[in-house]
Amino acid sequence: MSGVVLLRRDRPDWPRPIKVSQLWIGGAVLLAAFDTLLLVWGGWNSGLAWGDTSKSTVFKAILVLLIAAVLYVWRVVAQEKKPLKLRLPSPRTPEEEAQMADIPTASV
Repeated sequence: MSGVVLLRRDRPDWPRPIKVSQLWIGGAVLLAAFDTLLLVWGGWNSGLAWGDTSKSTVFKAILVLLIAAVLYVWRVVAQEKKPLKLRLPSPRTPEEEAQMADIPTASV
């Protein structure tokens, strides 16, 4: 659900086979928030599924995510010598994407 909202924001002029109103985008935002709530609740209450009441599983998962984030920053900043960007540029239209990649476009 979050992908629908992010693509609408990052690529507003991209051709879409199905046109939907803003009401559907609002519904996607609500469903993404609900999915996030279930993910956090289920992660924090892992004992509901496994019968384990300790939070060690949650802390191990958070540690793995933190290690992955540090390794990503290391890769971009130290190895590739690029500035760290939280948001990468994306083309607004297929024509811009073709220009970025130097690919000839065929008009539809």
